[in-house]
Amino acid sequence: MSGSTSSDEEVQATPIVIVAGPDLDTDFTSKSHLLVDGKEASIAFLREYFRNGKDAVRADRTVRNKQGYLSLSGVYLKQFLRKHRGDAGAATVIHYFNDATAAVYDRAVATASILLISTTLMPTWSFVESLADRAKRINPTITVIAGGVSVYKIAKARKMLDAGLFEATPKLREFWKFLMKPYQSKIDFAIASVAGEQTLLTLMDYLEQGSDAWKSMQNVIWYDPSVGDFHMNELVEEKSSDCEVDWSQEKCPEGSIYPVQAGQGCPYKCGFCDFVALEPVVYRCNTTAVMNTVRSIPLYNGHRRVWFTNDNLLVTRSVAVNFLTELIRQDLHCRWYSFLRLDAVADAELADLIARSGCERANFGLESGDQTILDNMEKHCRVEDIPRGINFLLERNIIVRVSVIVGYPGETKETIMKTVKLVNSIQDTGVFEVKVFPLGIFPMAPISTRQQRQRWGLQGIGLVWKHDTMTSTEAAFYADKFDDWIRPTIGSVYCAENCFFFDVADPAARRTVIILRNMLRRRSRGNREDGDPRTDEQLWTALEEVLTSN
Repeated sequence: MSGSTSSDEEVQATPIVIVAGPDLDTDFTSKSHLLVDGKEASIAFLREYFRNGKDAVRADRTVRNKQGYLSLSGVYLKQFLRKHRGDAGAATVIHYFNDATAAVYDRAVATASILLISTTLMPTWSFVESLADRAKRINPTITVIAGGVSVYKIAKARKMLDAGLFEATPKLREFWKFLMKPYQSKIDFAIASVAGEQTLLTLMDYLEQGSDAWKSMQNVIWYDPSVGDFHMNELVEEKSSDCEVDWSQEKCPEGSIYPVQAGQGCPYKCGFCDFVALEPVVYRCNTTAVMNTVRSIPLYNGHRRVWFTNDNLLVTRSVAVNFLTELIRQDLHCRWYSFLRLDAVADAELADLIARSGCERANFGLESGDQTILDNMEKHCRVEDIPRGINFLLERNIIVRVSVIVGYPGETKETIMKTVKLVNSIQDTGVFEVKVFPLGIFPMAPISTRQQRQRWGLQGIGLVWKHDTMTSTEAAFYADKFDDWIRPTIGSVYCAENCFFFDVADPAARRTVIILRNMLRRRSRGNREDGDPRTDEQLWTALEEVLTSN
């Protein structure tokens, strides 16, 4: 069995269970978003809300249970293990965990011998521990192995903590419980590698043979209950793989968005980003493998829905031209979204290629509209180039979503207002969305080094910090105010909206939905300066009409 699961789905017993997605029951509500009876008003939520008699609780539960999230790591591991271990590698994949999949998870782990937890998109280490604890209570003999990006990050942070390179705040220890010692864990092993499938195979072989040779394996972390702590072996880099997946073998919900990896890593070393340490070398997957993976995705309404998972899909102009041209040449009827850099949209020719290849949404890290802050971040881009790239895509009916970081060293209210001015200068057409984050100081990010801390007078870690020009409290305040300073036709980024731009094909309808919701959000915060004479009730009626007719 694979694909998204429901509580009444029959579970075929397999020796391995893989749970690989986020906790979709996590409350992601944001103060800067429109809320309906305390529930975040995503497009999916609003559709269910209007269809179900405006019952917010029912709409919220329906959306959570209908999430079409698919895990690339889960399916890749499943197919990798089956290829290398035959029937002994047969696995059940739980793509995400919530009320709808809990019963399936429970039945699967009851008869399994190994539980693999892919932590890449897990929200906290406590959630990882809760999955392990639940499995052990059902099946005390099951072996729990965690792996993925979060394990690697926390393992590296733990070594830095032990070396005295930073002090973990209570908030950070709560988020990364792995940093605490001692503590009682139900996880038996963890594999600290971005690409640890070969290490996993060897570990499973040793466990099957009854050997304890895993105690000296590189990248293997093992829990010793006698001391209540993890033993960490040497961490080394492992070679990335093409991560080719045959989606036609999997049973997935109709209309799902399929993750496809076309590469890993980013050549830029932005100061705030800890991906630098995860993938120090850019790896491009074999183009044939990528196209084969896309081709294996089933058509839905005449198209294949794709999320290219790269940190930076089009790293150079030549990569962009070659990749997009091949995607067009193969005529795969692909509609996709991914993370890009604005450098990738340097001219109208590239923008045309991006549009012709089927891009529906482009995500960019805008970060700041002040050149000094961009230089401090080592972003390697010019403020004057930002609007041009965004406008190129908006003119081609591509949704543009940008992130802004508030509080980087050098930040003041004046530099923040320059970012506001830049965002407001983007042409008022299409769907343009902005997600604002207060700066987070991550242990593996360049800004967290002793040299950078001394340079900026930086103290603290995580979301609690201060430096020479700003504190985390001030950054959080300005991040919250940012949405009130930008024009009402610019949207906010909500969770659970990846299907929206696929399901609503009409660009005018997309834009209308975003604007109406945004005006209602701003009015709910006391900001009624939107220039629209309609009452709140009339805006709600208009929003219901456009969502129920598209």
